[in-house]
Amino acid sequence: MKFKAEISSRSSLQRTGPPSETEILRLNPQRREIILNKTGWDELYEGTLNLRAHDSVVNQIRKMKPFIREPGNSVYYPAPYQDISKERKNYFYYRGTIFRGGCNEDVLFRTAEVPPRRDLIEAFAPVRLRDVLNLEDGDQVVCDVIG
Repeated sequence: MKFKAEISSRSSLQRTGPPSETEILRLNPQRREIILNKTGWDELYEGTLNLRAHDSVVNQIRKMKPFIREPGNSVYYPAPYQDISKERKNYFYYRGTIFRGGCNEDVLFRTAEVPPRRDLIEAFAPVRLRDVLNLEDGDQVVCDVIG
């Protein structure tokens, strides 16, 4: 399934709010291990690329069979954010590719059963996608989710 998305602000730039994915990966080494084992990647960049797509696109993706299903209650968040994983219920990961300017990178797209925003999807990769694909906030990319 192909769709267009816009690069969105990095949540780690916020001064308040829940911890970034970089911190969550450090607190939950099992997440890193599951992703590396399932994808066969040697590395996992600590952090995600935030993508904004039409909420109908994210709903369509969520209806696909996930490559990885991660129970929300298996993910630790520090206080006062410990309820986030319960609120999200489950995390769904989908194999795919992001394309930009003749370049592409394999990724794992992730959304939650109950996402924080209906138009948000995140991308994990073995590399820093902003650098490799020369991305800035507001840039458009083409995404392909493999179902």
